[in-house]
Amino acid sequence: MGVTTILTEGDIAALLNELDGCETEGADWVSDNGELTLAGDWLTQSGLLGQSLIIEVLPGRITIRAEVGNMLA
Repeated sequence: MGVTTILTEGDIAALLNELDGCETEGADWVSDNGELTLAGDWLTQSGLLGQSLIIEVLPGRITIRAEVGNMLA
């Protein structure tokens, strides 16, 4: 995983444009209010959308997984 600091709205737009259609990379960021945003084709392809999820947050790690008994699409 790589981490890149984005400082301006123009930088964000350029990054999202570069990643458009990329299946293995996405853009994720934390807003000033602490809200985590996940984006990218990988999220749709993961099968997690529309599922009941378990989210665990530990220092340096966030784990997102479908609840046991739910099938991934």
